[in-house]
Amino acid sequence: MMTQLIEFENKEGDIPRALLDQAESKVGVVFVHGFERTTIESKFKNIVEQLKGKVNLWRFGFSGVGLSDGKFEDLTVNKLASELVVAIKVFQQQCPEIKKIYLIGHSLACCIIISALATKSIIADRLILLAPAFNQQDLLRYWFARSQNKDKVIMWANYQEYLDEVAFIKDTEQDNRMIKEHYLKNQYWLENRDVNYQKMFVDIDLLWENLLIIHGLADDKVPLESNGQLPLDCSLLKIEKGDHDLQRPDMVEQYLDKVINFILNV
Repeated sequence: MMTQLIEFENKEGDIPRALLDQAESKVGVVFVHGFERTTIESKFKNIVEQLKGKVNLWRFGFSGVGLSDGKFEDLTVNKLASELVVAIKVFQQQCPEIKKIYLIGHSLACCIIISALATKSIIADRLILLAPAFNQQDLLRYWFARSQNKDKVIMWANYQEYLDEVAFIKDTEQDNRMIKEHYLKNQYWLENRDVNYQKMFVDIDLLWENLLIIHGLADDKVPLESNGQLPLDCSLLKIEKGDHDLQRPDMVEQYLDKVINFILNV
């Protein structure tokens, strides 16, 4: 069966769109993209190509990104978590034979996934989280310190020496700004400047053996060290020379087979 383009409506009345690949399977895999990203990136495509025809696949874009209608400017983790819940329910309606849901997310999507699961509105049977940006509280400060000291070598180990906390708080209260390709209001910064989503693990129903985290050892956008409160029994796969995107072939070959086996329970 060919890939289908599915439209649905979120709570704000926007129209997100998703790519659906169906299979004779009781497993549904949902791909969740990160900040200003899409689920047609190669990191996701590589997985899709291995799984087509074996499990049901759902690649959707949050409102205001990629093929999806809506505004990007009012982005918050809470809003996108609500949209993820709607998207999964639409997926289940499209594929009523699905009994198990697996979620694959990258970067900020990992916060969105954990936040959605903590509401108990959805249940996931397995999670695969790539380069999770869980520790928003410290990451926002780390990114700010780097942006304000571009002539310095700022790393996770020393960023606090260069952080101006007063200036950081003032920056989070800025009404709006342009970031790369999008205009964004300040709700995201106000929502996340004091939040570490690792603390929400206690609120989700998941056997930790069903949690696979993949993180690059050379990730300087979201350093591995930022995630110091992961569940002890989860699987953590460290990618040699791996950056934040995890799309270079030498990185992909370190994790792709493991991801496929994790999903297919091989």
